[in-house]
Order: sequence, then structure tokens, then C-alpha cells
Amino acid sequence: MNDIQRWLDERPHSRGYCVIGKGKRVHLTRYNDESLCGRLFVEGSRYIDAHDEPEMAPCAACWKIMERESAELEKVGNVVGKLKVSEVRGDVRLGSVPGSSTFHALKEVGADGENVPYCSARTKSPMQSWGPAAEQKPEIELCKACSKLVPTGPVAVNGDTEEKAAENTGQAATATHEAEKAPEAAVKETKKAKTSTKAKPGTAVANLATKSVDEIPHIGELLELGAQRVKEAAIQSFEKGRGVAEVQLKVRLNAMDKDGDPDLNARADATKKGAARVYEAVLEGLPEEGEDPDADVIREKIGTIQTDARRAMQTLQVEYVRSLDIEPDPTADDYEEQKAALEVERARFANALEMFPEGSPVEGVPLKWSDRVLDYYEIKGKALRRYTRAEEAKQRRVIEKAKKAELDAAVEAGEISEEEADATLNPEPSPAELKEQADKRAKNAFAKLIKEAATLESEDDKLTRLDEISRMLNELRGEINEAKWSAS
Repeated sequence: MNDIQRWLDERPHSRGYCVIGKGKRVHLTRYNDESLCGRLFVEGSRYIDAHDEPEMAPCAACWKIMERESAELEKVGNVVGKLKVSEVRGDVRLGSVPGSSTFHALKEVGADGENVPYCSARTKSPMQSWGPAAEQKPEIELCKACSKLVPTGPVAVNGDTEEKAAENTGQAATATHEAEKAPEAAVKETKKAKTSTKAKPGTAVANLATKSVDEIPHIGELLELGAQRVKEAAIQSFEKGRGVAEVQLKVRLNAMDKDGDPDLNARADATKKGAARVYEAVLEGLPEEGEDPDADVIREKIGTIQTDARRAMQTLQVEYVRSLDIEPDPTADDYEEQKAALEVERARFANALEMFPEGSPVEGVPLKWSDRVLDYYEIKGKALRRYTRAEEAKQRRVIEKAKKAELDAAVEAGEISEEEADATLNPEPSPAELKEQADKRAKNAFAKLIKEAATLESEDDKLTRLDEISRMLNELRGEINEAKWSAS
């Protein structure tokens, strides 16, 4: 089973492949008309059959997320204890809730005409029957509960086994299949005939296109080299962002907030403007667009650098606060210099020391400087991050893994169905959450436009762009008023 198929089988709300708008890339989608990489469906978007190999280039971001999720699913062993259809007795009907990837063995039809599975699954929507197991793909897997209860082995038909009966029914099935294929074959022949008439008599038309990635010369070495370059670029990007963040952290340490403490969260207007001037100083010194290729690259990449620096800031800030605990080595040649430098950094947090004096024990243990600073900032309503981004991600993975283990145990005990467990792990956003997400995206879009306008060098260009943004808002306001009048 490949990564894509595993992802489709194990993620309950997945709808497989999709194309966003008029785009030329194939995205993976889970639910709510949105791709894994966060792109929403717009006019022209469509779903593609999840079991067809996409012909267009894949979205790298979607595939990366899918591969990570697939790796996690492989680690926790999602498919342990499930029977494959090939192991189920051939006459047992299979079914599922439309839109769900969990297959059940159907035991009987209830009094109200509903399909009743062998397991005790409770579903909001009725299960649909897909026919006997013998007619389904052999690699499909049943839910764990059904796997324990469903009949296995050959089917007895008039005293014969399923294998013997298959010899008698195979010819009829083949005849029916050929009859169904006849119209389709005729259409294909017609298309083939039309295509052949386009070539001039005596002219041979060769298709020189490479048909498979594996046919590309040296593809193995090229893929390995490309992967290495991507890793190097990612590391370089992080390191460059960290370098910018180090400067901005020094700005924050030297800027005071209303309490006279270092403005580590950059809440004060002066601190924000001080950090912004780092980028403004770069843009102000650049020649006009089109005059210098290097300058144009800087303009194009400065937004990415800002993002990298913002992500590195959390880690840097956590590491800085923790460094307040580290006493220099008395045997070091520059011990006195290190000691003096540490005292300077600790002196920035005099208010924290006043609230938690030296020697203040916590459960009998002397309070560390990092805890003193973190607790003080939290009490003052300006809490700092206590963990790096990597540490937070690890904590989330531990919690999710524990939650999944708990739900798997509940499914095993028959307390909940697999559908209910999947819905708990991957809940669909509520209407209120969807509205909040849409509002936030709209607000962020205009905030980005305004921010980009502020970076324009020419005052005339800046004012012109801001006027254009104002006109867009006025047009939207007019459309909102029209909608109100129509609704009243």
C-alpha cells in the first residue's frame, strides 16, 4: 500500500485529490472543501477520483503533510487486527457510510430496511451496501470489530465450495462484463479512427514523451541530490531567520514596557517600530525596481525572511531566558567577564527579583532565574513562551498519540465505533469556527495589502495604493448594504 492510499484509507474525512480553481497542480483534501496546504475551494475547483493517479504535478506542501501523517499512522499501527476482504467469506455483503473510508461486514437488513453490520457501530447516516465480498477489491480492510465477527472461508453452494461454484458462475459473469464493455469499446474504436485520420498518409507519428519518472536518465541520483539541496536550503533559511531574530531580540531587551521591564513580547508601539526599521532600512537603500537584479531579489524575499525570523524568535526568547540560570565555569580564563555579562542580563529583570527575592524557595528548592522571570511576566499579564516550537510540537504529538491509544481501546472494547473515534480525532470545524476562520482570512488579506503599501518607496505610489485599497473597501461596503436591503 503506497503512502497516498494509506492516507486515503486511514483519514475518515478525506476526499482524495482535488484541483483548486484553474490551477495546474493536484492537491490532497480532507474535508470542508479545503486542501491540506490550506487553500479553500474557489470557482472552478473540483474533486478528482481518489483512485486515479493524477496526471498533473502534485502540490509539494500537501504531499509533505500527507507523508508525515502516513508515517505517524504507520508507527502507531492503525491496521493491526483488521481482516482483508480476501479473507472474508465471499457471500458476505460489505458496506460503509457514504464518504467514510471504514468498511463494515453487513450481517442483515433491519426491519426498517437499514443495513446492519456485524459490529455494534452507531452511525448518523445509514450504511450503503457495496455487494458481496467476492466482488470487492481483495486488499480492502474491514473495521476491527467486524473482523472479529465476520464469517471466513469458502461459501457452500449446492454442496460445492465457493471455488467450485465460481467455475459455473464465472462464464456468466464474463459474458455480462463483455456485454457491458461493448458500447465503451465501440466509443473507443470511433475515437481511435478519428485520431488516425489526422495523420497524413505515409507519415509515421511517434510519441517521444517520457512515460514514467523511472525512465528519466540518472533519476535516482538527481532525486537524492535534490532532496539534499532542499534540506540545505531549509537549514540555511532557518539560520538566516535566526540571525535576524537575534538582532530583534536585542531590540526587545533594550526597549521597556509600561512596567519598566524588557518588552520581550514586543507589545509597545516603539518596540514594534524598532523591529520594523530593520526591514525599512534595507528597502530604503535599494535602487528602483528593475535597475539591479540583486535588489529585486531582496524585495521579493524580504517577506520570507520576516516569516523565518518570526518563527525563530520564540526559540531564541526561550533559550535566552533559560540562559539566565547558567553560571559560568570558574575555571574558564574569561570567568570574570562571563560573570559580569550574566549580572548585566539578570539586572534587566529587577522587578522580577523584587517580587521573588533571592533565596525564595519553591517546595524547598531555590527558585531558578528563568522561573523567576517567567512567573513574574505571567503574573503581570504578559506571559512568555516557556517552550520552543520544537518542544511544543513534541508535546502535541505525545498528547495526540495518547488520545488515539485511548480511543483505540474504546473501539476494541466496543464502547464506540471506529467512525466515532475518527470523528473525535479529526473533528470537522463547526459553523462558528468556519466563520471565524473566514473572517480572519479576510482581515489578514487587507492587513497584508496595507502593510505592502507602506513599504513602497515613493510617497505618491504609497498614497495611490492606499486609495485603491480604500476604494475596494467602499465597494465591499456597498455590496454589503445591497445584501442588507435585499434581506429586509
